[in-house]
Amino acid sequence: SHEFSINMTIEDLTNPETIAFLATTARRAGVLDRMVVEIVETEELEDFERANRVLDELKALGIKISIDDFGSGYSSFKYLLKLNPTYIKIDGSIIGTILKDERAWQLVRSVVSFARESGMQTIAEFVDSPDLLEELRGLGVDYAQGWLIGKPLTETLL
Repeated sequence: SHEFSINMTIEDLTNPETIAFLATTARRAGVLDRMVVEIVETEELEDFERANRVLDELKALGIKISIDDFGSGYSSFKYLLKLNPTYIKIDGSIIGTILKDERAWQLVRSVVSFARESGMQTIAEFVDSPDLLEELRGLGVDYAQGWLIGKPLTETLL
């Protein structure tokens, strides 16, 4: 009984039919408490109040919320402050450079610290070496994903 993720845009989340389908299907399958909705950053999000209402409804059902590819867009910090996700997935383009780039290392350390103090957890993307995994553990990253951990699954649960 592992968690699984579904990527959605803010536009998906603000579509009542999409949300009704998601909730009904997940409830029928008995996976509400294992589902993570990953919000793919969209630069044009304006209506945070509406998005937050939908996210609060999903959280009330037991669904967790994640910001995907954190650090890849200019709006990243605004998303964290406005949407209060369960998880922050730190973009692989940053994770992949922390062993060579002191500034990338500092950025990840800061994100981990902010997340911990805010009650969020962190996920490092594209972890592909034992040295990188060990460094991430030392920084306090909560979870890792990537080829070192395992290949992406293509199973269908529904």
